[in-house]
Amino acid sequence: AKLDGPGPELRALSIEELVTRSTSLVSPEARAILNVLAVAGRPLATQTALRAAGVQRDGSAHLHALKSVRLIRTREVSGERRLEVYHDRVREGVHAALTPQEREVVYDRLLRELEVSGNLDADWLHTLALGAGQRVPALRYGLIAAERASGALAFERAAELYQTCLQL
Repeated sequence: AKLDGPGPELRALSIEELVTRSTSLVSPEARAILNVLAVAGRPLATQTALRAAGVQRDGSAHLHALKSVRLIRTREVSGERRLEVYHDRVREGVHAALTPQEREVVYDRLLRELEVSGNLDADWLHTLALGAGQRVPALRYGLIAAERASGALAFERAAELYQTCLQL
């Protein structure tokens, strides 16, 4: 039999429907990991992703399940193996499928995990704090990020960050 690509029922699916069908094939713990990676929006160390997702057991099995349905992948960043959502469209679909309350919880858990791990990316921490609805940390990290951006001659970004901080 000749394979001409996906059947009409698969071609008609939106990315959101494909994400929903794919995530229905994995455990709640695997979905929690996927949610963390989607909210992060960048590659994460495996242990950071697992801790932020609250996964304490069988992490490798959950990661394997996500990789087998092509929702996440591993890649090397600065000599370290990191996890990321397989494609931006998948990340956007997962992010969009979260309720505002679920999204806020994931932002908060990831923010707390990165703070504990000593992450120094103030711009990213600012974004996560905003998503978590944490005004005080958002202001603190926003001011640090704005100062760094200004020092790096990234004046447009510095102005955006200062404007957000003024609103906070």
